[in-house]
Amino acid sequence: MPVQHEIEERMHFFSVSDRRYCFDEVTRNCFQVDQASEDALRIFEASGRTVNSKLLTKSLAAKGYDQTTIAELEDDIDEYQRLSERTFLTKDTPRKLRSIELHVSHACNLGCSYCFAGKGDYGTSPLLMTDEIAFKAVDYLVASSSENETLAIVFFGGEPMINEPLIWKTVDYSKRIYPNRNFTYSITTNGTLLNDTAVNSFKEHGFSVLISLDGTGCKHDASRPYKTGGGSFSDIDKNVRRFSESFPFGARATLTNNNCNLVEDYLQFKEMGFRRIYFSPVSSFDENIKLEIASKMLV
Repeated sequence: MPVQHEIEERMHFFSVSDRRYCFDEVTRNCFQVDQASEDALRIFEASGRTVNSKLLTKSLAAKGYDQTTIAELEDDIDEYQRLSERTFLTKDTPRKLRSIELHVSHACNLGCSYCFAGKGDYGTSPLLMTDEIAFKAVDYLVASSSENETLAIVFFGGEPMINEPLIWKTVDYSKRIYPNRNFTYSITTNGTLLNDTAVNSFKEHGFSVLISLDGTGCKHDASRPYKTGGGSFSDIDKNVRRFSESFPFGARATLTNNNCNLVEDYLQFKEMGFRRIYFSPVSSFDENIKLEIASKMLV
């Protein structure tokens, strides 16, 4: 049996809030899809990842799509097949890992209006990663890596500090079970739950820490309030100022249509004590916040 058929049905569809996504294990791509694209990709996957125009047209027509839409989907699938052929992995292809991202918490204490993770819970009930899953992920990383490779473990969420005990258990496990391997650690957090114990541990284990913000003051609070409705910026500001003299925090600032004054925010972030500052455009189709005019970012 050809290798290609051994890895059929590795195209996984899932939703976050009202958005649909597809993760393809073969190409290792994750992308947003609409219902028509999902239907076409499912047909493509079920056919063994070959483009059969007759089958595709018949199957899509049976689902009620018109000829114009079908023609567009056929072009999309043809392009996707070429991508699959370029990145196709056989069982003999070495797949060495260098890092893992552990979503230790599908829960968050903030209720960001545009959150890609469905306000932190990814469209599910709040979930916390267990010790067993985290440890198995570390085992998998080590087993799938090159022997002398430095390995990176990233802690993410939701808000990962909600599951803070697991972070330190995972660090301890990686160092205790694999004393001859080199690990680096990083975390992206909203900064509201920073505490003395955490910051001391960040320093001890050489963590890279990014704090997510949306500008400063009321601009931040408008899009990143607590789930209870109150603003979160004052707590983040207090924490950063308290700990930044002894620890090099980085800021990851999201740019929205209502918050795109880079110079003003940059200067205030520096004054707060951030050592590294990154700006990233919002990923949202919300008309109220999506960036439309690039020149506004230079104001």
